[in-house]
Amino acid sequence: AMSEKTIAQLVHEGLHEEAAARLVGLGLLTDAAALLAQGWKYAQAVALALRSQRPEEAYTYAVLSLHPPLVEQALEGLALNPEASKKAADFAESKGRVREAAILRRSAGDSASAARLLEEAGELGQAGRQKKGRQQQAPGERGGVLGR
Repeated sequence: AMSEKTIAQLVHEGLHEEAAARLVGLGLLTDAAALLAQGWKYAQAVALALRSQRPEEAYTYAVLSLHPPLVEQALEGLALNPEASKKAADFAESKGRVREAAILRRSAGDSASAARLLEEAGELGQAGRQKKGRQQQAPGERGGVLGR
């Protein structure tokens, strides 16, 4: 009989989904989610992390996915979990995701930090808009785009 590949072999061969399925079978949902994220299967990683009551990990995977609907899903999973929201807020801040950090601080029951972050987000937003405005004026000053 052919010997079954170990989970490590599956991962080594890039078969993250197969390896994760094996971990789920063993009841190791958190490890399975981490493995899926490692293989860029972020939607599955988020779903599994939420299923295993690890919403802060789901949020981390969602942020790594750069896919806004997944981030929304993870934020919903965190809404009623103050302890996990606090951890997720730390991560959000470390990634410069100020608005999300504010939402998460509020979920964690820390209104003061939420307010401070929203103020910060407002200032960042204004700075960004001013910078964009200047860039848009630049081509006009040079006599139109490509001299048309």
